[in-house]
Amino acid sequence: MPTKRTTADARTVDVAIVCTLEMESDPIVKRLRNRRKTLGNRFQIVEGDAAGKRLAVLRAEPSPKRLAEAVDALLFVHRPRWVVAAGFAIGIDPALSTGRIVIADELADESGRILNINLQAAPEQRSTADVVFGRLVSLRNPPRTKSRKSDLRQRTDAVAADRVTFTVAELCRREKARLLAVRVLIDDASADSAPGSRAVFHPSASFRAGGWVGAFLSGSGNTSRLMKVRNEARRHAERLAALLMTLAATLD
Repeated sequence: MPTKRTTADARTVDVAIVCTLEMESDPIVKRLRNRRKTLGNRFQIVEGDAAGKRLAVLRAEPSPKRLAEAVDALLFVHRPRWVVAAGFAIGIDPALSTGRIVIADELADESGRILNINLQAAPEQRSTADVVFGRLVSLRNPPRTKSRKSDLRQRTDAVAADRVTFTVAELCRREKARLLAVRVLIDDASADSAPGSRAVFHPSASFRAGGWVGAFLSGSGNTSRLMKVRNEARRHAERLAALLMTLAATLD
């Protein structure tokens, strides 16, 4: 039976998790009990109970304007004690392979700005074999070629790249909300990204749909290759969701 809450408590969550893809958010949402969904302007928030906490999972478009509107709504209405920017990233450190989980201790953007993150909340994760700590750089267009990944690594000293974490961090800093950034690598620095993989990971649903149609029409096993990429990404997303539940339980 759901726990009764006061009106004020009903709007408050302990931890909010911010994603931009359904594939990232779904494994987290399915772990929530007593779920309640709110639809906004091109974003959705699902609240629920897990890991002894009240959680909210926000899925929003990655464009800076849409993301800012969604995160603003999340922070204003739900007042989370912690915000976790979570989902996929691309590895640019050649020492890291696909499937590794990155917890950011620094954030960078394309202009070279740096934000530090206080990681005292999760020291026990440092001993986990598949988790690495390092700088995460956020780019409007993450790298897809081996050469660009190498160049980005040299220029930024980051271990991985994503689209939106720096934007989320700036909003949290403005509203004095505590932040963690936890991402799983769905690509690494060893080679160019898999052909057609944007049909799996592109933020636009219409672009992804067009990519799948194109793969089907082109034949030559392209659809099978995309399905393999998608299935591997889903496995990585499940592992990430499990780690997030462990982390959420430790956040005060």
